[in-house]
Amino acid sequence: MTPTDSFTPAEDFHSGYVMLLGRPNVGKSTLLNAIMNEELAIVTPKPQTTRRRILGIYTRPQHQIIFMDAPGVVKDKRGLNAFLAREVQRAMDSADVIVLIVEAFEPAKQSEELLLERLRKLKQPVILAINKVDKAAKPTLLPLIDDYRQRFPFRAIVPISARKKSGVDGLLAEVAAALPLGPMFFPPDQITDATERFLCGEMVREQIFLLTRQEIPYCSAVLVEEFKDEDKLVRIHADVWVEREGHKGIVIGQGGEMLKRIGSNARRKMEAFLGKQVYLELQVKVKENWTRSEGKLRQMGFE
Repeated sequence: MTPTDSFTPAEDFHSGYVMLLGRPNVGKSTLLNAIMNEELAIVTPKPQTTRRRILGIYTRPQHQIIFMDAPGVVKDKRGLNAFLAREVQRAMDSADVIVLIVEAFEPAKQSEELLLERLRKLKQPVILAINKVDKAAKPTLLPLIDDYRQRFPFRAIVPISARKKSGVDGLLAEVAAALPLGPMFFPPDQITDATERFLCGEMVREQIFLLTRQEIPYCSAVLVEEFKDEDKLVRIHADVWVEREGHKGIVIGQGGEMLKRIGSNARRKMEAFLGKQVYLELQVKVKENWTRSEGKLRQMGFE
């Protein structure tokens, strides 16, 4: 994807890192995908889908906006949740602008107020994106905007529907106006820092979230052990890690049916993304209580 056919940056070029901040399931990943017009971040109805910070690099002749889709803010500071909290803090520390995302059909909750307390200690400009306006009653929107305006000195407040891509252009304009003068950090045709290997692993994890229930999505991880890009075929071997033998049986399913569904659905998405035929091999393994152990988390690349 190239933003422009002939790219000449403006003399007064602006650039910076923009964090998408919010509690789990407010639509951060959906918004990133809508902005980039690409499925960079997996989206599921389950909260806390995003685990690692993903960059979406939006470049135009006037500016380069580097969006950071970080995990939703969590309170627990142990195990995997401690890693997620560190990812959020890293993104906040490196951001030039912060976009706080809230839901249009709910008044500010305690979780939002806690976020505002953290934001009051920072110097970065903060833009409020009120998401899911397509699901909210219109008479409730103006009072909600007024309530947030009284709570915090936002640089701008923008109602949006990330799912329908409504209001996204207005949000982009506000973000671009808040960016400092700066260099181009990435080539103009680069849209993310994530590798194809990583994104394919995320496609497998997405299917686990969509097809399994209860605690299985949260106690599973996908590590791509082999990624061979051949002439017309990509060979991928990935390990699906779970915490217990019982979880392994659920992911595999009776007669291997669940694992086949996970693999088949993920493979179709991989082939559309890579533009090549994919040979995908999945293996389910057990690492006891890996989400609760800092040592095991490091072994699996969560640092």
